[in-house]
Amino acid sequence: MKTLITISFILLTFAMMFTGCYTENKAKNRLYKVQAHHPSVITKLCDDLYPAGSFQVDSIVYLQGSSFIEKDTLYVYDTIQSILKQQVISYKLRVDTVYRLKSIETSNKAREIMLTAPNAEVNTLLEVKKSQTKLLFWIVIVLGAYTILRWVLRFWGVRLP
Repeated sequence: MKTLITISFILLTFAMMFTGCYTENKAKNRLYKVQAHHPSVITKLCDDLYPAGSFQVDSIVYLQGSSFIEKDTLYVYDTIQSILKQQVISYKLRVDTVYRLKSIETSNKAREIMLTAPNAEVNTLLEVKKSQTKLLFWIVIVLGAYTILRWVLRFWGVRLP
C-alpha cells in the first residue's frame, strides 16, 4: 500500500510538471486558435491593451522681421491753389512672421511596450547584480576582519575556531 501511494505521488508530480507549464508556444497556439474562430475578441483586446495613441503636436515659430524706413509724401490741396503743402513722412516699419505648426502623430503602443520590455529586464538584472555585488563585498569585508582578528588573537596566544 505504501509503495502504491509513493508511485501515485511520483506519477502525479510528473504529470503536474509536464502539464502545469504554460509555455510561450502554448500561448501562441491558443491565440492563433482564438484569432481563427473569434477575430473580433482579439482585436478588441489588443485595442484595449495597446491603444493607438494619436496626439497633436502644436507649436508656434516666431520669426522676427527686418526693419526698414518707409517714406511717404503727403500732398494737401486747396481749392484756390493747386498745391498748398507738401509733406514727407517717414516711419519705421517691421514685419514679423508667426507660423503655427499643427501635426497629428500616432504611436504604436504595442511596439513601444515591446521595445521597452527588454530594457526593463536588463535594468532588473543590473539591479540584481548590483545587490549581489554589494552583498559579496560585505561578506569579504566580514571574513577579512575575522581573519585579521584570528591572526591578532593567535599572536597573543588565544585560539578561535
